[in-house]
Amino acid sequence: MGNKDKNTQYILFVCGHNAGRSQMGQAFFNHDKANFPEVNSWYEAISVGTRPGESVNPQVISVMEEIGIRMDDPKTYFPKGMDSKYIQDKAAGISRVIVACDDTCLLPPQVKAVPGRWNLPDPHGQPADTVRQVRELTRQKVQDLLRELQKNKL
Repeated sequence: MGNKDKNTQYILFVCGHNAGRSQMGQAFFNHDKANFPEVNSWYEAISVGTRPGESVNPQVISVMEEIGIRMDDPKTYFPKGMDSKYIQDKAAGISRVIVACDDTCLLPPQVKAVPGRWNLPDPHGQPADTVRQVRELTRQKVQDLLRELQKNKL
């Protein structure tokens, strides 16, 4: 995905447990960026939780798979905190932070980028139809972000 060297810019998606909203944001961004050549060349999405959970919400994995986006790679889709090696290895390249949850998600002090707040509903414990609604809200916001990044790179 993208330039895996020092020039890669990371979009960091944040939510409470890194089990739903931020994982969907990461999956949509990395899947859909192929349609945005300038974005595809320079950006990669990663995700983190302020209070990481134990696993990615199976309902989220299921509704994403319904639309052809697989989230079964355990090296990519797993709950992680800011202190995880996965994130620390990429921290210097974080250029944008998207907080997918509400104002109760406090960012750790090491996050220097000014966050955008999406305030997406929490899919935890929700029926499939509600999780699909969260998926579609996430998809629309990611598409808007991709268009903005593409425009800024041209």
